[in-house]
Amino acid sequence: MDKPAPAPLSPGLKFALELGPLLVLVAVTLKAGLVTAAAPFAVASVIATAVLYRLQRKVNWLLIASTLAVVAFAALTWWFDDATFLKLKVTFASAAIGLALLVGQALGKQPLRSMFDSALQLDDEGWRKFTRRFGVFFLFMAATNEVVRRMVSDEGYAVAKLAVFFPLPLLFMLTQLPLLKRHALEPRDGAGS
Repeated sequence: MDKPAPAPLSPGLKFALELGPLLVLVAVTLKAGLVTAAAPFAVASVIATAVLYRLQRKVNWLLIASTLAVVAFAALTWWFDDATFLKLKVTFASAAIGLALLVGQALGKQPLRSMFDSALQLDDEGWRKFTRRFGVFFLFMAATNEVVRRMVSDEGYAVAKLAVFFPLPLLFMLTQLPLLKRHALEPRDGAGS
C-alpha cells in the first residue's frame, strides 16, 4: 500500500527551517567568532535539511548541494582554523550551481525543470529563459560574495549572510514573475475552472 502524500509544508515552517541555520551562524559568530560558528552552522543546516526531508519526503538537489557545501567548508574552516573557508562557500557553491545550470542548458537539458516542475508549469522557451537567468544570477551571487567577504569583518560577513545573501534569491524570484506569467502553461486537468 502506498503511503499518502505528505501534507503541504506551511510557508512559515519552511521559512523558519531555512532561516534557522543563519540565525545560529550570526548568534555564534557575534559571541565567539566565525571559526567557532562553523560547526554549529553546519549541524543546524543538516538538521534543517533532515527535517525538511522528513516532512516532505523529498528535498530538491539545490538544497542538498548547499547543505553538503556548508558541511565541507565548515569542516575546512574548523580544521585550518581559518574563517576564509566558510566565506568561500557561497563563492564556490554559487559558481558551481550557476555553471551547472548554464552548461546543462547548453547541452539541451533543463535542470531547473526537475526542481520547480511541481510548482511551475512553463513552456520550453520559459524554461530556457528561466534557467539562463537563474544561472547568471548564481554567478552574480558568487561575484557579490567575493566583494563582500573582502570588505567586511567576520562578524559583518555573518550579518551579510543573513541580511544580503538570504533575501537575494527571493528578490531575484520576484523579478522573474513577469517571465513566469508570460510562459506559464494552462493547467492540464481543468483545475481552477
